[in-house]
Amino acid sequence: MFKCVLGFYACACLCAGADFQTGKRAYDQGDYPTAIREWLPLAEKGDAEAQRSLGDMSRYGRGIPVDEPQALRWYRSAANRGNVKARFDVVDLCTSPERLHVQAPGGRIVEMDDDPLTEPCEGVDAEKEHAQIRGGITTLAEEGDAEAQFMISVIIRSHRREAGKLLDKESRLSQERDSDKWLRDSARQGYVPARVMMVATCLVAWPAEPQKEAECRDSRESLVRMVDDLTPGDQVLVAGSFLITSSPFVRDSSRGLTYLEKAARRGSLEAAKELGTLLYDGSPEVVKDYPRAAQWYRRYVESEKVAIESFHSVREALERLGYTYSGVRGVPTNDEEAVRWLQRAAAMGSAYAQRSLGYRYKDGSGVSRDWAVATSWFRRAAEQGDEDSQYMLGVALGVGMGEPQDYIHAHMWLNLAAARGNSEAAAYRDGLAEHMSPEQVGEAQALATNWSAKPDPSDITQVK
Repeated sequence: MFKCVLGFYACACLCAGADFQTGKRAYDQGDYPTAIREWLPLAEKGDAEAQRSLGDMSRYGRGIPVDEPQALRWYRSAANRGNVKARFDVVDLCTSPERLHVQAPGGRIVEMDDDPLTEPCEGVDAEKEHAQIRGGITTLAEEGDAEAQFMISVIIRSHRREAGKLLDKESRLSQERDSDKWLRDSARQGYVPARVMMVATCLVAWPAEPQKEAECRDSRESLVRMVDDLTPGDQVLVAGSFLITSSPFVRDSSRGLTYLEKAARRGSLEAAKELGTLLYDGSPEVVKDYPRAAQWYRRYVESEKVAIESFHSVREALERLGYTYSGVRGVPTNDEEAVRWLQRAAAMGSAYAQRSLGYRYKDGSGVSRDWAVATSWFRRAAEQGDEDSQYMLGVALGVGMGEPQDYIHAHMWLNLAAARGNSEAAAYRDGLAEHMSPEQVGEAQALATNWSAKPDPSDITQVK
């Protein structure tokens, strides 16, 4: 795709003289087609600045589709020609948490080998690279280069070792002061990533450094004035500054939701998830809105990829979609949709979804009644420690529904549910015991005593 898109611009500029600064002015004004027409011929002739600039456009999808492998190729080409900033970009892209460990729809986890950057990023050593480029970046920063000032701030803050040993507390604090100094210098010049990091630092450090309150608010307001031009990820950060209670910023949930929607409509999965959660849970400032929550949750879980660190967030969103379509205020009951989302959540190890499917198959709600399937779902949830499922599994085994009758294991599951306060399970267990020998009851009690919950095999975050 990238080659096809750039091929068009290459043909369009064969007879025109390419100029980097003309491209830069066009880029700054959002005229990406003109920037590409100016930069592509230069990049193909080996101009490192043009190569790096095209790398940025490929990485962030400015004027062309996002193509991180192509961005890495441009960065590496520029780095090989001595561009020290491009070496920073290589490390930054290869170590970005946004590209590691992706999850496909339906709960299938894609292996690292499927990540197109895994192989080309192999061997990238952030600490080693930062050590090698630190001097060059520092020189540019001292000359007043705002981008270099931001980069050296990141390099200093990420430096954790000296001569192979972890830095002591005093050295770390000294580094943080140096990093903050360069970050402020960059932000004062209007470099947007520096302003973004300033706001992020304010959120993390508060209330440890309340004396920086005015500085923090000034940084945020500068971003608010240009919020439409920020990346979706940066828009999420700005939104967070209006939604987090413990911060130096005035809370304004309405503005926070507005900025989250801006980011979500531009493809931010984090924003879609947060919108779904805020609208589903509600708060004193945010009215519950299940239809809108479902809209954003669907966008979140139907995306092409989600960070593996978000496994439980995806599962929760699926659970909530299943609950929402089961009939809540403002959303018509849709058993087919409810079952679809519950099945996906259950396949990811959700005990709630497994129990819900158990009841649906027991009652024939949205599915054909099938005690064997119901019991299998109750069993998966019961083994995770779900009290209600333990009770239902005990009942099923006691009467032989879905599985052969088994008084001993029925007593065990009922005993486990009763131990967690389920009075119905206790009564059923006691009634069942009247039909069992003392030896059978003793065996069942021993099984219950030695039983322990275990994670569902589908939960890849817990099962090795």
